[in-house]
Amino acid sequence: MKLSNELSLYLQSQKNIDFIKLTITDVYMSTAKLTTIAKVLLNFNKHIIAATALDQPYKSNRFQLYYIFVDYLTTNRFYLRFSTSLIAESLVSLYSSCLWLEREVFDLYGLYFSTNENTDLRRILTDYHFKGHPLRKDFALIGYNEKIYSHLTKSIKDKKELIF
Repeated sequence: MKLSNELSLYLQSQKNIDFIKLTITDVYMSTAKLTTIAKVLLNFNKHIIAATALDQPYKSNRFQLYYIFVDYLTTNRFYLRFSTSLIAESLVSLYSSCLWLEREVFDLYGLYFSTNENTDLRRILTDYHFKGHPLRKDFALIGYNEKIYSHLTKSIKDKKELIF
């Protein structure tokens, strides 16, 4: 586990009254330590506010999963990131709000979370019959069938159906 340097930034209002300290801490770790680190953060009153992923198709561990935690008393942010191939541990047993975040990551990236009684991996942003995962790098941008406008019939048809 590597900790980056703590970055403190002081913002000052125009009236010189309010001072805000933002602390950014970034932790990169292996998948096996995710629940251990999440339990420690829960004991230190850190709450999860976001989860997302990054697709890197040419690496052995294709996805990087990011969790963002916040301490509401000090407004400190804590970023957890780790690489995984296709399956990650679920944090629903520790943070119940993580259910929706994990469903969103599953729907958009196709990243599966370990199954327990609380895990619910249904689609949340796309249609249930939607094929694929739209934020993966290998997702077809124009669909699976190429469409072409035919000037003869004045309609849009599949390329294989088009006869000249």
